[in-house]
Amino acid sequence: MTDRTQLPERLGLTRRRRLTPTAQAAIGGLAAGLGLFVATNWVALMGGEVVRRLLVLLGQAFVGYSVSFVGSLMGLVYGFIFGFCATYWVVVFYTSLAELNKGPHQGRA
Repeated sequence: MTDRTQLPERLGLTRRRRLTPTAQAAIGGLAAGLGLFVATNWVALMGGEVVRRLLVLLGQAFVGYSVSFVGSLMGLVYGFIFGFCATYWVVVFYTSLAELNKGPHQGRA
């Protein structure tokens, strides 16, 4: 009969998988791009003048962006690029701070 406390170890459930900064940035970029894509299409289809005025301002920073379906595709690309870059640098900064914060007392059982 096996000890139940060893079961997670035998199943490999105790291993932690670390996502690289690139993988986390891809997820962040996808979230930002899809968010801008959905928001643009929502406003283009449903209306909403207050939000439309805010989204139109993005056209000044993102060349080719407008509150239309074609503009939402451009927003998807721009959102992915900026979300990727922002998430990547936040993850790199956070992990470097976490590494600095590790002291000699951590890592011992």
